[in-house]
Amino acid sequence: MAREARRLVAREVAAARAALARELPSVTLAAGRPVHLSPVLADLVRAALEAARLTDGAVDPTVGAALLHTRPWLPACGSAVGLLGARRHSWRDVRLDGRWLTLPRTVLLDLNATAAARTADRCATLVTTRFGVGARVSVAGDVATCGPAPAGGWPVPGWPGTLPAGRSLGTSRAPLVDPATGRPAPRTWTAVTVEAADALTASALAKAADLRPDTPLPPGTRAHTVS
Repeated sequence: MAREARRLVAREVAAARAALARELPSVTLAAGRPVHLSPVLADLVRAALEAARLTDGAVDPTVGAALLHTRPWLPACGSAVGLLGARRHSWRDVRLDGRWLTLPRTVLLDLNATAAARTADRCATLVTTRFGVGARVSVAGDVATCGPAPAGGWPVPGWPGTLPAGRSLGTSRAPLVDPATGRPAPRTWTAVTVEAADALTASALAKAADLRPDTPLPPGTRAHTVS
């Protein structure tokens, strides 16, 4: 069962990476026309918009234009260096209707800040649903759990204590782009990890707290900062 669960997770992670590497560039080439997305990419875009709403735009998938000098296409939300110029759009300009996505002509999506967490959440849920066991899945530093936890909780390296059932972790990964300016945020050389009910929420809040240290965390979450 463990081997089958690992294979399931590997397939889901590979599908997410393929959607970002092969499908996302076509969204940019559509030049403002609606694009019908695969279920995987539609879910990743929806997750990015959920994170933007949750953080009031601190995590914004439209910062991609700031990265154009270093990447021809941009599957990376909130990370990297290199500037294109002042941003003119925000996540509110992104239209996702089911699996149909419409972007302004000058918007480049950047999904990396949320893609790993969403994938971890999806994988943990799939493992528990298919095999009827508790699951802990880590993707690029974001940790999702589903189902019953082992006695004493889920151990996670670098996190004080353990994770009980129904709790997940999300991390910030510098450098970040400040959506307010479209420019890289100052490097603080700290990492923020947040515990929340799911990895997507935790990851979004961790990046928002890293970018804006005065960001209030909602009830039921907690943060840990490592220098």
